[in-house]
Amino acid sequence: MTPCHPLIDPKAHPLPSVGRPRRPQPKAPRLWAYPVLLLLTLAACTAGTAAQQKEPSPVVNKTLLTDFSNDLAKQGDADHATVALRFVGIRDLPNGKTGDVVVELQRRNGKWADSGHTAAADYNQRSNNAVELGDLTYTDGKLAGTLQVTITADKPRPGGPAYLGPLPFPDPKDGPDVFSLTVDAQLRPEPVPFVEDTEKHEPPWRKDTPMFGGQHVAGTFSAKRGDHETRGTIVGGIAPAGMTDMFTTRGNIHLKPAPGGGVAVLARLSPTRVMSYTSVEASKRFAQPQDWSDYDAILLTIDSKNRRDEVGVRLSVAFDHGSQAMNAAGLLLGREHTFVIDLRHFSQGLGRVRGIGFGVENGFGVGDVEFTIRRIELAKLANAQPRSSADGPITLQLYPDTLRVHNGITEVPKGLFGMHSVNWPKEADEASLAYIRGINPGYMRPLDHTGFGGKPMPAEQIAAQREQRLKRDEPTDKVYQVMKAADAVDNVVWCHTQDLFSRPAWMDEGVEKWENQLRSFYHNQAANAWVPGDTYNVLRRFEVWNEPFFWGRHINMNHRLPPGKKDWTDDTQYGYIPAKLGADVYSRLFKAAVEGGKAVNEHALFGGPSSPAFNGDAYGTFENYVRLFIDKCHEQIDFLTEHHYGGNPWSFAASYEVATAYSDITHGKRFPVYNTEANNLGASSAGKAAYNTHDILAGILVNPDIYRGRALHALWSGKVNDEGELHAYTLLATLRGQMVVASSSDDAVLLVASSPQPGRYVVVAWNSGWSSRPVTLSDSVPGLTVTEAVMLLSEAPRNENKLQDPEGQPIPAPPAGKTSLVTLAAEGSRQMELPPRSAMRWTLESAGGEQQVLLLRQQRAEQSFVDVVFKGVKPGEPVAGKVVWRGDLKPAEAHAAQLRVITADVHEGEAIVEINGHRLTLPYTDAHPSGAEVQTLELDPAWLSDDTTVTFRVADPSTQNGFRILAASIMLTKTEARPQP
Repeated sequence: MTPCHPLIDPKAHPLPSVGRPRRPQPKAPRLWAYPVLLLLTLAACTAGTAAQQKEPSPVVNKTLLTDFSNDLAKQGDADHATVALRFVGIRDLPNGKTGDVVVELQRRNGKWADSGHTAAADYNQRSNNAVELGDLTYTDGKLAGTLQVTITADKPRPGGPAYLGPLPFPDPKDGPDVFSLTVDAQLRPEPVPFVEDTEKHEPPWRKDTPMFGGQHVAGTFSAKRGDHETRGTIVGGIAPAGMTDMFTTRGNIHLKPAPGGGVAVLARLSPTRVMSYTSVEASKRFAQPQDWSDYDAILLTIDSKNRRDEVGVRLSVAFDHGSQAMNAAGLLLGREHTFVIDLRHFSQGLGRVRGIGFGVENGFGVGDVEFTIRRIELAKLANAQPRSSADGPITLQLYPDTLRVHNGITEVPKGLFGMHSVNWPKEADEASLAYIRGINPGYMRPLDHTGFGGKPMPAEQIAAQREQRLKRDEPTDKVYQVMKAADAVDNVVWCHTQDLFSRPAWMDEGVEKWENQLRSFYHNQAANAWVPGDTYNVLRRFEVWNEPFFWGRHINMNHRLPPGKKDWTDDTQYGYIPAKLGADVYSRLFKAAVEGGKAVNEHALFGGPSSPAFNGDAYGTFENYVRLFIDKCHEQIDFLTEHHYGGNPWSFAASYEVATAYSDITHGKRFPVYNTEANNLGASSAGKAAYNTHDILAGILVNPDIYRGRALHALWSGKVNDEGELHAYTLLATLRGQMVVASSSDDAVLLVASSPQPGRYVVVAWNSGWSSRPVTLSDSVPGLTVTEAVMLLSEAPRNENKLQDPEGQPIPAPPAGKTSLVTLAAEGSRQMELPPRSAMRWTLESAGGEQQVLLLRQQRAEQSFVDVVFKGVKPGEPVAGKVVWRGDLKPAEAHAAQLRVITADVHEGEAIVEINGHRLTLPYTDAHPSGAEVQTLELDPAWLSDDTTVTFRVADPSTQNGFRILAASIMLTKTEARPQP
């Protein structure tokens, strides 16, 4: 083979570094918060380091947004308000406990509204309830009169009967609970006290009992339910209702004018840890959208009597496309201080700002939080860093001569395009199979509900069946044909489980019995599983139980414990996600499954725990549950499994890296992760297309060595029901083969490239921003021709006639919320307008055809973690760790190096990292760990040694409150000639 050009010296002509671009959130200075696609030279790195340590730019002018003198509603004012009433102990339950009902009543223009009144009960899940007002009056702070509340049975499960739950009240057979209420209550001068969530054992999407605040309303009630009468107390509150340009509240937060100006805030949060997200907020919507494009920062002036480092003030900004919050934009320093919040941290752009809000987001048990916000201002800063352009051209660069090697992985993980299979198609006819081949899943996750147990298959039968399988012809059965069409015969994760809604049988029958049943069941499953030479066998990987974390709903049941059932309690569990008890039981069952399976087939692979996203609940899901499973079963685990239904794909990819850092540092192992259910529930087709595209590309760009499978929920009887999902998978179907180095000049546009066969390249770009961007596709090697160009439109351009194809013809935009796939003329497609939340796929061919091999060099990256995982760095208390070197690449051999960090609660200039005595400043990250993403800083490899020390510290303990290191690692990169066959 003749090279198309001589091998380039990587130091003289540096390639893009390992990693991927990110959503637009530039830093000051721009340190590229993710593995960016440019290698910085040492001089640039040094200049950047110096720039980080400069003082913030001074304010040159500012505009007052609010000093709260005209936009605070009077506390207790009933003209426009939400009145919440909790009727404590209104219903006797058969287990000796009682249940509450909460109603929220709306007042507008000094009277009860015609609609909007709601009710919820803490003794059943979401239900269709009704509120009818009788002669209820509210006059001069006095609430008196009657109303009727109807609590119906839980909403039915999709496609099934009404879900009765562990304690079916009300029972559909008996009709709803109808309460005729008489109320006698009075407005009190104090704020609403903290009220514990009595449904904390339930997932947030299955409960509707509201948490409320405002000014306290207290009194008594009497209630009739049939012939039964109950008397009790009322705990309630009256809070401002939403009005344009006036602050309204959500949750238990109380506002009043502060002496000296501003607003005094009392946020009442739980005194013990509870499930996130736990937030209270005051917000106002502007009468007209505002344009903040001429400003650089928000100035937030906060005063507090006491310093509190464990909690901060949340600031949110609402845009056309939703809202974004900084969960610790300001701190409580025990004095007045103005915090400068860089507007570049708000990723959605600032062209149309709809509103602002403030409050507290914290589920860690901080209790009452008090502070005063004096004013909120917009500011122009001197010498401010320029914002990332929203309209400028973007260069997409392909390096077709360079293979990307990430921790030994050279190919795009075909499992990232997978499907969770629900039912098989009725017929495995050619049309059905062609459809599946068209979306090319590469990975399938079927799920079987089973009773487990069974008589263990004798050795003679196992041997006979195995011998028969090794001799058989290619199967013609439907299951195999579907798996073959999906290119997933060798990449199936088969899950066996029981109904996740029901109380698990082991709670009443004993864990030991169920250990024996899983041992026997997986003995037989593994006996029929793949062995070398068993080419057509799809049974290879087993996921033990689907979502056993739902067992946590049946632990700490309190008033919902079914009569006569064992009360399982766990002090370490604070919500519906299990903790020690749930992890212990699942680990026992998992070990039994592996023991039964490996005893007859060492090649069978086992994974779990089918958990929620690892980063869920501020990483409480991982720390309190998944981590314990890894600790107990690390010798048996072949792969980890998790589910994520909507959210930030960068954060999911980061959570896989955190899990890997933990298992690597703690147990010396790195487990591949298979997502076995992914979805974006409730999104439009356009939203689903954007989410799936982003999620898949993030996995390829961030950690293809870890993220080995992603199963869209779902392939329904052989079809993808949502058009947006279908279009996303169709677009990405050809993104296979060897990973090729590529870069984007703007981190708002993601770029991934692959070579499915010699001389052919597939390049996919996705615009993650909210504005159209002109893009140009270039490549570093001449002789490539675009043979195909396809665009996925998942967000209708504002001006339908603006978007044109390469021939200048208008491209019809899909209706709002819909998607379309458009095939464009290949010639001229290298320069295109890429609409927001839309993607482009190019196929390029080498002039030399398939015989020419262009991947002559490789960019090899190897990652080694620092033994600092889940560590808090407090003011004045630095945290130090060592790099635990893995891989073959040594620092002295590397052409480039990066520090990869996943952090939480890092403010501008707050976090210092020292690497063998060299100091850098970590970039900003939001306070909430659930949103943490992979960030990188470029290093000089000469700084590193075989005994590298990494120290994290707070730069200024007097004005900063500390931060959290979730994971940290060193990535070494070397570009070299690729070994040729």
